[in-house]
This record gives sequence, C-alpha cells and structure tokens, in this order.
Amino acid sequence: MIPAEWIQLLDNLATGSFMTWFVASLCFVCRRKP
Repeated sequence: MIPAEWIQLLDNLATGSFMTWFVASLCFVCRRKP
C-alpha cells in the first residue's frame, strides 16, 4: 500500500513537470517563429 503522502508528492511532481514542459515547448515554438 502506497502512503497518501507519496501519492500527493508524485501528483505535485507530475503537475510541475507538465507545466515546465508546457512552458518550455511554448517558448520553443514562439522562438522558432520569424
């Protein structure tokens, strides 16, 4: 059984990674535009 704290921590990490990836790809796309 996985502790609820671990699930919360993993959830926060996943959300943070997704936001970082989203912002990074957004900057990458904007930078490629002339």
